[in-house]
Amino acid sequence: ENEITGNFIMDALKELEANGWLDKRSPEFFVESSDDENKSHTGRFFVRRLRHLQHICQTFEGRLSKNANIIDVSRSLLQNLHPTPAVCGDSPIDALDFIRQFETKASFDRGYYTGPIGYIGTDSADIFVAIRSALITNYNNDFVDEKNVVVKRPQSKVSIFAGAGIVKGSTVQGEWTETSHKLGVMSSIFPPSPVTLQIASIPNVAWSTAFIEELVRCGVTQFYICPGSRNTPLTAAIYKSTRSNTGVVRAISVHDERGAGFRALGYSRQNGRPAAIVTSSGTAVANLYPSVVESSSDGVPLLVITADRPYENRDNGSNQSVDQVKIFSSTYVRWFRDIPPPSDDVPVSLALSDANHAVTLANQLAGPVHLNVQFRENLAPDQGPIRNDNRIGSVTKFHTLRFTDVPGFARWSQSGSRWQRAFYPGKNVNHSI
Repeated sequence: ENEITGNFIMDALKELEANGWLDKRSPEFFVESSDDENKSHTGRFFVRRLRHLQHICQTFEGRLSKNANIIDVSRSLLQNLHPTPAVCGDSPIDALDFIRQFETKASFDRGYYTGPIGYIGTDSADIFVAIRSALITNYNNDFVDEKNVVVKRPQSKVSIFAGAGIVKGSTVQGEWTETSHKLGVMSSIFPPSPVTLQIASIPNVAWSTAFIEELVRCGVTQFYICPGSRNTPLTAAIYKSTRSNTGVVRAISVHDERGAGFRALGYSRQNGRPAAIVTSSGTAVANLYPSVVESSSDGVPLLVITADRPYENRDNGSNQSVDQVKIFSSTYVRWFRDIPPPSDDVPVSLALSDANHAVTLANQLAGPVHLNVQFRENLAPDQGPIRNDNRIGSVTKFHTLRFTDVPGFARWSQSGSRWQRAFYPGKNVNHSI
């Protein structure tokens, strides 16, 4: 995209050159080649680091000729440079035709998004393009009062815009991720959207989404994920959280579980709050033992989240199956919780309470906490009946409303605050836990 946009800018500058408005001898803009007939433009690359992302940038500079008029040059650049492929894609002409055909007629108002803003004077000009913008719309929210009178209630709505250029090699996932990062700064000033879980197709997705969301609200924002199959629901939920909490939640994939444990331990030691390690089932869990022991001995908070087979598949000789229940000695672990498989028989409040309690104990008791989560298939976030459970009356459909129908969920969903603020006695209290 950067290269395509750079070539696009060069073409606009070549027109200035053809009109005699750009000095060909400008050393900042031209690179002389061995062949006098082949002169090429070049940009100066640099990286601009922002809070949530980094931009690869090029700078193009040139010297105007003596007969150049600032107003004519500015108009030419505006006509030929706006919009660039970085804003609307390649080619801009096709993109503008699409906007006129499908957005203008639908009264889709972008506000000043990608609009050139600035000034043009007789001796200078300065123009920029808003690639992130907000549009405030005022409207009346009419309602009928108790006396059957229509009352007009003025309200305002804020819409924020960002985008990415669709060029050769673009992918849907890549462009969507880029746009999410661009929106990160502006969207961070707004309260979080309610967590409804109503679009979750299977219990693993709903449970993992709520569980990870509560961990983040409790201050766990660094995740070390060890690739595997059984922990797929947690991995998918963490990835979704990194997109909705851009620049706040970070996830790092670590193939070696022992290394992941010590990386998480180092982060927790440095920052004074627990990082989370997420592993699959089986012998992967045993590789965390050294970091668990050191976390306990040094009083460093640590959150160990291990995926496991459901209880009906335990102790039946399954491949890569080990007994993960209290696999770490209680001498080292501050608290252990064997979490049952997600289903609408177990309300969301248990997932939120377990996450909240685990982080609280890891911080207050300064040591590792182990959460062992049982997952039934489907492990991938796919729709359809739950597999590998063919018993009569087994669960084959997930009811999200039943899962979330508990006191306090509406408050948690809309508030953006943690499930509960637990209190544990401190130094000034005569008794302890």
